[in-house]
Amino acid sequence: MRGIKISSNAPLQLRATAPTKLHVIQPVTEAILGFPSTRYCGSKRKLLTWMYSHLAPLRFGTVLDAFGGTASVSLLFKAMRKSVTYHDGLVFNEDVGRTVLADKVQLGRREVEKLLASIQPHSGVISAHFRGIFFKDEENAWLDGFAEKLRVTPRSPEETSLLRYLVYQACLKKRPFNQFHRANLKLRVNHTVGRTFGNA
Repeated sequence: MRGIKISSNAPLQLRATAPTKLHVIQPVTEAILGFPSTRYCGSKRKLLTWMYSHLAPLRFGTVLDAFGGTASVSLLFKAMRKSVTYHDGLVFNEDVGRTVLADKVQLGRREVEKLLASIQPHSGVISAHFRGIFFKDEENAWLDGFAEKLRVTPRSPEETSLLRYLVYQACLKKRPFNQFHRANLKLRVNHTVGRTFGNA
């Protein structure tokens, strides 16, 4: 990604451009199938094939994805070999966009595993204000420990976004139906009823 401009008061601007190396050209409709799935409310992920069928005949080279969300639309335009500027005002979405639009992975598996193994449970904002709502007490303490580790360990914005993105995905998998739409921890921890939440 190029042209990232971030300050504490300015919105995130990510510019994703098509790689300049030679490579096998994958049909866009096949590329769409490999995009990350999402349960994010408002995601255009399921509309991408339809969007592509209407956008493919148009001639243009640059795109502004002004409300980028989970970056599904930006990924579509990137697969179409367009120069994409991604923007979203939410930090969660900023992390998703920076991670899924990156031309290379910022940290290897061993680095991530080493960092995750070093997390020490901590009493912080999540433990203090979200007890019994989304996660168990020990999970809340681990999440606070993760946030503290990121706070005290200097990392590039790309590495920080990748780490947060991975934890976001893990948190979603623990949630009933992959969503945070209500306080339903009791639904998840009630083992007397056999059910599946559809978590991928």
